[in-house]
Parts: sequence; structure tokens; C-alpha cells
Amino acid sequence: MNDKIRILIITLLVIIITGLLVWIFWPKQESVNNSKNIVCPQDAKLCPDGSYVSRTGPNCEFVECPISSSSDTDNMTENTFSKILITRKIYSFNETAKVYEEVDPATQFLKAEETEDFLSGPITIRTNNDIIFTPEMLKNATYTYETLGGGTVGSKIVRTRFENGICNICDESAYVEIVDWQNYMIFGNLNNDGQQDAVLVINTGFQKSGGNLSYIELAVMLNVNGVPTHIYTEPLGQSNINSLKIEEGKIIVEYDTWMEGQGKKIISLKLL
Repeated sequence: MNDKIRILIITLLVIIITGLLVWIFWPKQESVNNSKNIVCPQDAKLCPDGSYVSRTGPNCEFVECPISSSSDTDNMTENTFSKILITRKIYSFNETAKVYEEVDPATQFLKAEETEDFLSGPITIRTNNDIIFTPEMLKNATYTYETLGGGTVGSKIVRTRFENGICNICDESAYVEIVDWQNYMIFGNLNNDGQQDAVLVINTGFQKSGGNLSYIELAVMLNVNGVPTHIYTEPLGQSNINSLKIEEGKIIVEYDTWMEGQGKKIISLKLL
């Protein structure tokens, strides 16, 4: 009699354990099998901090971008501005004296609250030193571009996002791109806020019957809450850049022009 009870108990335990194992492991195996049948697109999303995230899950949704540490108020300062003071000093090269001579000092204001060409303000900047610009961020940022249509005839202003350094809608008759050369894309602090800003070169190329023409301009990119923001453009015309750098918050560019020989510009900006 005792043997029958013992066998019955063992049988019940085996049934119970088997049932628990099936209940625990069967749903997971089914989920794995289902996930293997899902193939998500292999594209990526660019995050504000320059990193990329991919699609995942049953709905192929993008993973959330990393949360920037700019939310940490202990490492954050704020600055609000509605005007930008641009100071430009232009020099020409004196072949006799072998020095640059100042020929055109100029100062101008950009009113952020009155112009759509650059910013709509006032702008509040929340700064954090952890946010670093990358070439990929700059090549996919939003820029203000004025077509070379000759004054008011055919000229227009386009504010659009570049795609991998190229603007497909900026100018129907020209090829507009960011020059992806190491010395043509520089980084540094331009407004004394501890943030990394940037200056890069945009090239506009035309095909003419006599050959190709190329016009270049400097695009000044300010770090606004971790986003590269185009605030100013300095045209250089038909030039070749010999040197481009940021020193003590100033942009210094030395170049050769096709018509006028060597030149140099020193550009500084101040948020008001």
C-alpha cells in the first residue's frame, strides 16, 4: 500500500514539475521565434549628441536617443540674446612690405528677433561642455543659403537642412556642398561660453561654357543647446583658403583671390 502511495506522489510531482517547466519556457521560446521573423530597416537616426540609434522591437521603432547631461543644472549656465554684433576686419597683402594692411574695418548688427535669415529670437542658450560637435552633425545641420542670382534678380534665401553635406534645393543651377576637408572645418569657442562652436566652408560650383566656377563662403555655427546653429555667413568669392583657424574667439582666414591677390579677414562676434 505504501509503495502505491509513493508511486502516486512521485507521478503527481513529475506532472506538476513538467507543467511548470512548460509554462515557464514555452512563452519565451515563442517570443524568440516571432522576433526572428522580423527584419527592421537598416537605417539609423542621428541624435543631437552626434551618436546614432537603430530600429528595434516588433514595430521597428528607433531607440531613444541618449539623454544629454545638459539637464543637470549643476553643470549648466544660461544666456539669452536677441542681437549679434559682428566685427569684421579685412586686410590685403602688400607685396612690397610683405605684410597685411587693414583696408576695410566694418561692424554690423544681426537682429535675431527681426530677421528670418539666421535666427528667430530671443534665443536662450543652455550650455554644457559635454556636447561636442562632429563632422556628421555639421553636414546634416540646417543652414541659411542665399543663391548667387545677382542682386534681386533671381536671388533667393533658402533655409534648409543639408543631407550628408549637400543641399539639393539651394540652387537649381549650382552644386552646393560643405567642403569636407580637415582644414576647412574647424572647432573652437567663439562667444566665450565654454561651448565648442564651429566654422566651415560651403562651396557653390557652376558649370560654364568656359569651364567651372566656384564660390566659397564661411558658415559660422554656434552651439545652441547642443545643436549646431547657423548664425552668420562670410562670403569669400572665388578664393582659395590658405589658412582657417579660431584664436581667442576670433575667426582668422587667409586666402588667395583670383582678381585681388592675397587677403585676410578677422571676424569676431558678440551676443547682446
